[in-house]
Amino acid sequence: MSTPQILVFDDKSYAASTAAVVAQVISECVSQRGVCNLALAGGSTPPPIYKLLSRADLPWAQVHIYFTDERAVPPTDLASNYRMAADSLLEHAPIPPEQIHRMMGESRPADAARRYTQTLQGVSLDVVLLGMGRDGHTASVFPDDPDKLSARGAVPSRSPEPPTERITMSLSVLSRARYAIFLVRGSSKARCVQQVLEGGVVGRLLPAGLVRSDEVLWLLDTGAAAHLRNPR
Repeated sequence: MSTPQILVFDDKSYAASTAAVVAQVISECVSQRGVCNLALAGGSTPPPIYKLLSRADLPWAQVHIYFTDERAVPPTDLASNYRMAADSLLEHAPIPPEQIHRMMGESRPADAARRYTQTLQGVSLDVVLLGMGRDGHTASVFPDDPDKLSARGAVPSRSPEPPTERITMSLSVLSRARYAIFLVRGSSKARCVQQVLEGGVVGRLLPAGLVRSDEVLWLLDTGAAAHLRNPR
C-alpha cells in the first residue's frame, strides 16, 4: 500500500470536487482495463456526489456497480443503501441494469452475504468508495470485529446503531481494490480522521485504517481535516 493521499476541499465545493476526482479515476480505469468495477458507499455523504456523477460524461457502459455494504432491509426502504444509490445515481446514469449487482438486503444476512460472495468471485474491484464513522468503522466493519478482517467475500455484520443487521464486504475484499477512496466530511469526524491518518498504531488498527489498497485517497472537507497536523 502506498502512503494515503489526502485532499481537502472547502465545504461549498466538496461535492463537486470529490465527484471530479472519482470521475477521473473511473475514466482512467476504463481507459486502462476496458472496465471499471466500482463499489459504492452508503451513508449521508455520497448522495450529492452521486447526483453529480450521474450527469458526468463517463463510459457508463463499461462500469459495473457493486456495494460495499447494505442494511438488512428491502430495496424500497428509506434505510437501504441501494435505494439511496438508485435515487441519486443508478436511475439517472446509463448503466446497463445487468451491470448493477446489489446486495439482497431483504434476505437473511447470512444468505445475502453468501450470495454476494458468489457474485464477487472472479471480480477484480477497481474502486471502492468508503465512508468512516466517528468510531472508525468503514462499510459495515466495526471496531473489535476481527472476523470481518480476512473473510474472502461478504459477511453478515451487526451495527451498534439501527438498522442493526447488515451485510458487508470484508476488509480483505476492500483492500484488494486498486483504489480505496474515503469520502469524509464534518467536524464530528475530525478526531477520528486524525487518529487514523496521524495517530500511529492505534489509529491504523481501526477498520478505516486497515484498508490497505494499492492507492488510498482521503477526500475531506475542512471540518473533517480540522485536527490534521499536516493536511496535504
